[in-house]
Amino acid sequence: MHTEIFEIDIEVAENPYRYITFDLWVKGMWTMGEIGGGEMRECLVIEEEIFLNTRKDKLSNEDQVLIQKWIDTNHEAIRKMFAERIKKYED
Repeated sequence: MHTEIFEIDIEVAENPYRYITFDLWVKGMWTMGEIGGGEMRECLVIEEEIFLNTRKDKLSNEDQVLIQKWIDTNHEAIRKMFAERIKKYED
């Protein structure tokens, strides 16, 4: 199991000059699994994607909602970032 932390900056849609910075904690691993018609292949399984509120600037409830919405709508981008990061362990 691999755990990686990514520093993420997102732009607030209502205010293009405002950004929210947070740490995204992703936990997962490569495993063998059945794909489609029974063919076994390696696949990436992500167990958890959560944001950490570890920064000294406190996040408002509105910011936390915006962050969770970003996580919920960017699963594929998160998977790609995570796969690229843990690739170093496979090499």
